[in-house]
Parts: sequence; structure tokens; C-alpha cells
Amino acid sequence: MKKLLIWLVLLGCTVSLASAESANLENGVFIAHYEAQIEYTHDPPIEGWCGAYAPFAISSAEEQVNRIDTSTAVGVVWYVLAAWDEDKEWCATQFGLGDYDARVFAFSAVGPCFPDAAGLEIPTAGWPAPNEGTACVVTGDAWTGNYVPVYYFTGYAYGYYGEEILQLTSDPSHGFGGWGNCLIVPTLYEATVFGGLGINTDGTYACPADPEAACCVSGECSILTQPECAALGGEWIPSIHECDPNPCPLGWPDGVCCIGGNCYIMTHPDCTVYGGQWFGDLDSCEPNPCPSATHRTRWGAIKAMYRE
Repeated sequence: MKKLLIWLVLLGCTVSLASAESANLENGVFIAHYEAQIEYTHDPPIEGWCGAYAPFAISSAEEQVNRIDTSTAVGVVWYVLAAWDEDKEWCATQFGLGDYDARVFAFSAVGPCFPDAAGLEIPTAGWPAPNEGTACVVTGDAWTGNYVPVYYFTGYAYGYYGEEILQLTSDPSHGFGGWGNCLIVPTLYEATVFGGLGINTDGTYACPADPEAACCVSGECSILTQPECAALGGEWIPSIHECDPNPCPLGWPDGVCCIGGNCYIMTHPDCTVYGGQWFGDLDSCEPNPCPSATHRTRWGAIKAMYRE
């Protein structure tokens, strides 16, 4: 909470005459954007990493690139963008990184993209790393516009460790992720969606307008927004906007479901409904691969004693 108080004190020194529309920061999102045309080097370019982004700036959610593919190691530069459905003005921003395998990305240089290089950053002790965060406040010009870079990361993405997503989140120091406007008494606005950078997998897509796209639920395709799809437990495919042909994989495969020592062949969701243990890599009940009910009961009793 101490960080938030410092934040608000500093914001009091960055008053502007922003219009009501530009000061209303509702429905904003953080986008994780990788720009492959910016070559990573150990030393930053003359204009700095924030300045290097300007010639390649995107202006829509559809242009975001949130995936890096590599089988070995590759040096990259990626950015956190603040986006709404119209231009905005803000004087502070705060976000964090979620839990992920830290081996997939080695940070080299990081920092805020202050409009005139004037500002203060207040990171957590271990930033940047999993479950760490940072807060940034301007002391000069405010951020203005849309799809604006507020932060940059450089370093090496490693493909040796499989698929992983560096997920943007609220700052774990006190659970806030979003922006503060530039009014005399600043208002804080929570981000509605946090993007994420994927290593050898699609990252987390973020769009301020909640567009509709293909949603796959058990092999069935529907056109829904991301929140609607998530509510159904589906997989949202933002790059596909029609269901003909059906872009969804076939429904859940059958596998072995063990219920009370008995073996059944059914899908994973059905097995869960019946309270069973599902083994998707098995497809036969001959011989019965399930532990006996007696064995399961004894094991449960042992675990219960240790819990006590």
C-alpha cells in the first residue's frame, strides 16, 4: 500500500487540463507486443528502446504480436502497450508479471517509456521476475494517445524449456494493475484485460473493444467475445472470426476413467462429473488399470492421518 500512496502524492504534482473523455480510463487493456523488426543489441540504439518503437507503432489490437518462436535462444525487444477504444491521457501506470518458468526469458534491460524521459519508477524488490511488479509516474509530460508503449523489455527468449506465457498481471505488491489520470485528485482505473507474451505458444490476446471471434467448446464453434468464451470454459481464437469451416478440434477424446476401482471409457469432462480419475493416455480397460477401491480407501486414510 505504501507504493500506492507515493504514487498518489506524485500524481498530485502532475496536474493537467485533460478533457473528461481523455481522463476517463475505463475499459483499458495492457497489450504484450513483440516487434521483430527491432533488432536486439546489447547496447541500446541512440534514440533508446522506447524511441526505436516509434517507426513500427501499431494502432489496432489486430496488429499485436504476442508470440515468439525459437528452438534455441533469440534476442528480442518487446513492449507493454496501453490501449483503449479512443485516445487517452494518463500520468501513471502499474502492472506486474504473473507466475511462469523464469528460465524461458533472461532479461537484459527494462524500463518505462516516459513521454519526455521524465518520471519515477517504483518496482518491487525482484523486478522483473515472476510475481513481481512495477509502478511508473511521470514528472513531466503526460502519456497521451492510444496503443502507446509504457514499458520495454529486452533479453533472450529460450526455446529449450517448452511452451510458456509471460503473463501481464496486476502488481502483486497490492493487487492493482492499471492507470491513474492527471486530474488534481487523480482517479485510478483497473485494466480490464492483461495480455501476455507467449514463448513457442500463442500469448494472451488483449483488445479494448471486446471483439467477437471463434470460441471452441468440446469441438463446437461459436462466435463470442473473450469473456463470454472464458465463462464457458472454451478456447478463444482471436484470429478466426467465422465457424465455417469449423476451426475447432474434435471433441474431448475418450480415455480410461477410474471410479471406485472400476474402469470405464469416457471423456475427461464426463469422468470429472462422476468423480473419477481420468487417464487420457490409456484407451482400454483390459486388464483393469484402476487401483482397487480397498487400496484407494487405505491410501485416503493414511493421507487423512498426516493432515491431522
